Parts: sequence; C-alpha cells; structure tokens
Amino acid sequence: MVLKTRLIFKQFDRQRSLKLLTIFIIADLSENDIPPRLMVKRTVLQASTSELLRCFGTFLHVRFRNLAADFSPHDPMLWLRGLDRNLIAQGWQDIGFINPANIVFLYLLLRGLKMDHARSIRQLQAQVLTALYLAYSYMGHEISYPVKLFLYADDSKDDFWKRCLRLIDAHSEDMLKLNSDSAFFAKIFAELKSHGATKPVQYHF
Repeated sequence: MVLKTRLIFKQFDRQRSLKLLTIFIIADLSENDIPPRLMVKRTVLQASTSELLRCFGTFLHVRFRNLAADFSPHDPMLWLRGLDRNLIAQGWQDIGFINPANIVFLYLLLRGLKMDHARSIRQLQAQVLTALYLAYSYMGHEISYPVKLFLYADDSKDDFWKRCLRLIDAHSEDMLKLNSDSAFFAKIFAELKSHGATKPVQYHF
C-alpha cells in the first residue's frame, strides 16, 4: 500500500475577510489493494479565521481562567487582532497576518503553556505576544517586525528574548515539522479546533 499525503490551503474572498482553510488528507492506494471506486479516502477539516480565533481564545480561557474573574475567551482574540491592525496602520505590513494556518502555528507554540508560566493576565499576554512575534518572524511576509509592538506594558526586552529562546529550544523541531508534514499539521489543526467544540471531537487520519 502506497500512502501519500497532500495539504491544500484554500483562502477565499480576502476583501470580506472570509478565510477558509481546508485540509485534505488523501490516502492513495494501489489498484491491487482495493477497487478503483474506493481508491481515494479523504478526511476534510475546515475552519475560518474567526472560528480558529475563538478556539484559541477558548483554549487559553479554560487553562488560565483562574488568573482573573474578568478574563474572557475574547481577550486573546483582541490581543491578536489589535496587534495585527497596529502593524498595518504603522506600515510594517501590507496585508494581515492572522489567518488559519498562522493561528495553528501560534497554537503549536503555546499548547504546552502551563500555570507556572503565567501567574497573571499580564504574564499570560506577555507569553502570547512573545509566541506571536516568533510566528510573525517565521511565517510572516515581511523581513522583520518591530519588537516594541510585541512588548506588553513594562515588559523588558531581556525577558522577552529569554522567552523567545525558550520557545525556540522547545519547539524548533515541531516548527519545521508543521510546514513539512501535512499529517502533523492536520493533527495540530484538529486539536486546536476541538477546543471550540461543545462536545469532544475526534479526528482519525
């Protein structure tokens, strides 16, 4: 049996901010294994940018809801959207960075975040902005991005770069794998999307 995987990204109607990501995991089987009509099996995952942002916000809210009574799943969404708009407004990028594939990349960097890493909303936001800086640097369209926009309030550059190095040390292999292994990408995508489900969701690849 010969297995092949293919990852297809589809984005529609950027002007209306309707960005859809469709993943096809395709198993191509030889004719000797099964009848031609059953030669291709597809598992399709689909989500818009807004949906994955909600899933990301829910993930952080569930894990860190004890940090503050007024911490909402919408807060992380505002952090991401606000920074993206600031970068466009200040001329650092021509098009928005926040799309399904980049949200999956950001989630990869933060999925292992624990309470020990953030004991306040301020520390949590600092962790998110640090991971977001790495996501922009690794996946963004521009050559460089201004560090100052990714610093939260009184956050120091030394602390910021230390967090960057810790994330790189912990996730450099997975960062490369996410872009080279479509099955791994689909797994992380499905895990992120499950945080927005009202019932547990299982995906089989």
